[in-house]
Amino acid sequence: MEIDHNYNDNLRRIVEMIAQYNIFNAPISQTSHLIRDIGIDSLSLVELVDDLEKEFNIKISDADAASSANFSTVQRLATFIDRKLKEKQASDNPS
Repeated sequence: MEIDHNYNDNLRRIVEMIAQYNIFNAPISQTSHLIRDIGIDSLSLVELVDDLEKEFNIKISDADAASSANFSTVQRLATFIDRKLKEKQASDNPS
């Protein structure tokens, strides 16, 4: 599968994935907090990380998944995924 590294496309895909775990049925925006606004619990977070790894063909370490800096809001998550994709692209295509 060809991965589009476009931030907005990735953000859309991430929001679609997060919607599966939205127990509050709240609108999802970039500022939505994964726990408070969407209701993601620890088990759902493990499942979301697995989904993200498969969708974007990346590896997310346990430390990265546990970091609120990476997984607090939709925007932080999208920025984290964007960074992981850029790192993967750089390692796949060394200069």
